[in-house]
Amino acid sequence: MLKKTLLAIAVVSLLAVTAQAGHIKTEDWSGTMTIVFDKVPVGPEIPVFMDIEMFIEILDQDDLAKGFKIKQIGASDDWQGCIEVRVKSNFDYKIQCVFDPNWDVLDKMWNKQGKKSKKSCWVDPNKGDATFCDTINIHNLCVKLENLAIVHLDPKQTVHVGDCQLEVAPQDIVVEGEWDP
Repeated sequence: MLKKTLLAIAVVSLLAVTAQAGHIKTEDWSGTMTIVFDKVPVGPEIPVFMDIEMFIEILDQDDLAKGFKIKQIGASDDWQGCIEVRVKSNFDYKIQCVFDPNWDVLDKMWNKQGKKSKKSCWVDPNKGDATFCDTINIHNLCVKLENLAIVHLDPKQTVHVGDCQLEVAPQDIVVEGEWDP
């Protein structure tokens, strides 16, 4: 009887001690007891920060890498072609292109009859400007070669006349008011 009383007193005192930081999960009066402690927050809350970087992605790059063809405009010596470029970004940007001619081919095609041959490359719409959005911006990348004399080339062939490189930069930021750098 004394043994059971001592055990009951020990259990009650143990409950009083563990009531603040835990509870008894299981009791087995055959001598086994499991005490589970509650988690107690310690120290200050630690803030976590993240830098949001600029993100831009040219979609369908495999399709773009296949290239596109320019075609003769009417009966002129001018050739032009465009390809659709899809862009996803988290900032307002301006986009442009640079045309790098393949001189091995174009040297044979520049008009030798006094007309000045020209090359140009541009990105539509809105002069290449695009705004940040959750959707995809669609641009047309275009190339135009003017005053080409194709009589110097063999017919029925596809020739590589050059490459385009897209260039992207954030939109200019206008700061109003006084500015002291």
